[in-house]
Amino acid sequence: MSHEHGAYLGGIRCIEDIRQRCVMDDETGCWHLRTARGRVFPKGDGRTQRIWVHGRGAVSATRAVWELSHGRQMQAGRRAMRTCDSYDCANPAHISALRESQAMALQADRRTRARDEQLRRLHHSRRARNAEQVRAILLSDESTRAAALRFGVSQSTIWGVRNGRTYRSAP
Repeated sequence: MSHEHGAYLGGIRCIEDIRQRCVMDDETGCWHLRTARGRVFPKGDGRTQRIWVHGRGAVSATRAVWELSHGRQMQAGRRAMRTCDSYDCANPAHISALRESQAMALQADRRTRARDEQLRRLHHSRRARNAEQVRAILLSDESTRAAALRFGVSQSTIWGVRNGRTYRSAP
């Protein structure tokens, strides 16, 4: 029984086999890796993406890409890391072998940037957005909780507006 080139049952043999499992993003240059069945790898479940490499067994996807593109095994004490922010990128140009300390620093930086972005979005979404909304909050006789639900902001935002702590310049 024969199989297509990308479905070799003995595992990934070369970088071309990996490329065939990917969805290309022309804008970022990322190769978004898919499972052997063409499904998206789960994001953020805490597990390393592992693929079956012929002759080696299950290997992390980033390590497999680095080793297949360089034609040798990675040195001890090194870790294959994506230099782009995509969690499923398999483009060899986006994967580097970093010392453990460099890898940990890169991960910490990514976590900090992701957390800062999440906080920025949350803060922006929970603020009164314009003078009209501030005026409506001041004129409403609803409870703080009801007003917060109606305007899609936090209760502390409602309290701050009503007590003149925020948006003092609004009429």
